[in-house]
Amino acid sequence: MSVLEALASRVLPSMEAKRNFHTTKSLVESLSPLPSREYSISSLPSDGQIELLVRQTHQARQSANGGAALGLASGWLTRFAPVGCLVELRVRTNRRFHAPPDDRPLILIGAGTGFAGLRAHLKARAQRGHTANWLIFGERNRAYDQFHAEDLTDWQSRGLLQRLDYAWSRDRLEGRYVGDVVRLAPATLRQWIDAGASIYLCGSAERTGRSVHAALCDAIGENRLEALDKEGRYRRDIY
Repeated sequence: MSVLEALASRVLPSMEAKRNFHTTKSLVESLSPLPSREYSISSLPSDGQIELLVRQTHQARQSANGGAALGLASGWLTRFAPVGCLVELRVRTNRRFHAPPDDRPLILIGAGTGFAGLRAHLKARAQRGHTANWLIFGERNRAYDQFHAEDLTDWQSRGLLQRLDYAWSRDRLEGRYVGDVVRLAPATLRQWIDAGASIYLCGSAERTGRSVHAALCDAIGENRLEALDKEGRYRRDIY
């Protein structure tokens, strides 16, 4: 492995820390390996390709050239990885987020790139003709952040998406979050759950995971949500 390859796979030190090493070898050996990055897959095996939904993260600190620093993995994937290049990855199953074995109703809740995991489920159910699907999806702006809107429009027109609720957090006139949508529909949530629905939640643990979990507790009760979890009807893909 060359020095460049070794450095590319490790967490780089600050400029001040670099001065404490006399050789390149000692510097490389002192560095920790980069942590792995995990992304929910938004496609199906039958698509013949893996599709991801990756947000390009801009960090508060500046990069070496004075611009905004990008997230390490998301920045490389969205800006620097050459089109057609070979990317090494490993597909890992999330057994806690597998689809149900039947056509029971699904309440799919997510925000931001969390739509990736939900889209895969919706695609699979659309192929099987399962129509009892309710999507609650949140993003920043209606004008810019309607991911895969053509899919949702198609599924709605064919009766494969019974209900679709958006939450646009930064729209001036209708700003709200996914948790707000959940809290505004307690009766409908209970009706779907009484009809056998499972809840699938996908998104950021720090934001979507905590806030939506709290909203669900408010809407249907903490005991009911715990019971759904034990029954395997409350499933989460949280990162």
